[in-house]
Amino acid sequence: MVAGGLLIGGVVGVVLSGGFLYWEVGKFATPQVPRTLFDERRLVFAYTIGIFAGIPIAFPLAFLIDSMSHGYLISGFLEIAAFVFVTELAQWLLLRATYFGAGPAKAFYAIAFRAGISLVLILTIIQAAVTATVVDLPALGLLAVQSFALLLLCVSGALMSLRTGPGGGRPRGGPLPGALFGGIGLFLISLGWFFGPYLGIAASALAIAGAAVVYLRLRAAVLGRITPPVLVVEETGPTSPPPPPYGRIQP
Repeated sequence: MVAGGLLIGGVVGVVLSGGFLYWEVGKFATPQVPRTLFDERRLVFAYTIGIFAGIPIAFPLAFLIDSMSHGYLISGFLEIAAFVFVTELAQWLLLRATYFGAGPAKAFYAIAFRAGISLVLILTIIQAAVTATVVDLPALGLLAVQSFALLLLCVSGALMSLRTGPGGGRPRGGPLPGALFGGIGLFLISLGWFFGPYLGIAASALAIAGAAVVYLRLRAAVLGRITPPVLVVEETGPTSPPPPPYGRIQP
């Protein structure tokens, strides 16, 4: 049963997080745009790092599931605080690295990083449900809504946590607004373990709606204004070929 829960959780996590990167982040890569706005190799690397970073971040989530399932609301708040603190710290450390944070495309790497984290979080809640409860139709509905909510909470939180300057119509963000947003969203998701599947589905749907609004707002304000990275091409003759987009090989 444990192996089955891990397998199902892993598959669902990969489909949701990988599908999000393919469909949403792919909108900012060729051929959807003239030039890809990020380095695709770094994006995949950030996603991979997020998977490994998601392992310690999943511990507060696992404790939160146990606390809320037994009605321990106070300890649940402490675990939510630990969850958002570790998550914000992990993204801050990622973007402090020159490899990811030096150029304007760091928002894409933050999203990929959080998408990788969401994979492990989705695996965690599915594994906990499979091993601890009878998985009936309401429980399956709750898992589906919670999984999608965790994905949206992670990727929209990635943009919310980026510091942006005033002016230009861009919302100002940072680790503190990101932590507050993530804490509220996770609390709504956790109500399903406290009150049961029906109220939990409604609360998680509310978290999805809020995260979707935040993501769509910041997608245009942050991602839509990022310029393509500049590639340096060495002169090899009288004329130099135009640089190809990142991660693509021109015929």
